[in-house]
Amino acid sequence: MVIPSQGLVTAAAALSAAGRYSMLWLAAAGLGVALGSDRSSFVVFVLAVLAEWVLTNGPVKLLFRRDRPDNSDVQAMVPTWLHPPRSSSFPSGHSSAAAFATVIWWAYSPVAGVAAALAALLMGLSRIVLRAHHPTDVVAGLLWGAALAGLSLAVFGGSLPS
Repeated sequence: MVIPSQGLVTAAAALSAAGRYSMLWLAAAGLGVALGSDRSSFVVFVLAVLAEWVLTNGPVKLLFRRDRPDNSDVQAMVPTWLHPPRSSSFPSGHSSAAAFATVIWWAYSPVAGVAAALAALLMGLSRIVLRAHHPTDVVAGLLWGAALAGLSLAVFGGSLPS
């Protein structure tokens, strides 16, 4: 396996830290609440992101209990402020939240959706670079988050940003 450069590991760590506990997606929703005219829809979005996070990082990860990949080759390059993950590796919670937010934002605005999709892909790649997840964990997280978002739009579509 190719060992990434120190700069790439540091950038991946910063992006991963922003995605911890869905903070990046909640901050984007907070911006929508602050700037949007339909604030109640963004509040529903925040609640939906939190529900996705709890479901994915709780029962779903407990169901699979997959070990994380060996990261000994990059561990010395990971900044000490990025705490190592302690939960199951499958699926990637960072990727799931990113895909969930992307699908919802895409329904709200294709421009916002493209920006979110780029951020989601980078988030997934950051988890692979840091060896926090196997590539299949990231793919599964992206698919799981997108599926949950599709379900959320089908059930709560009128309450989410549009």
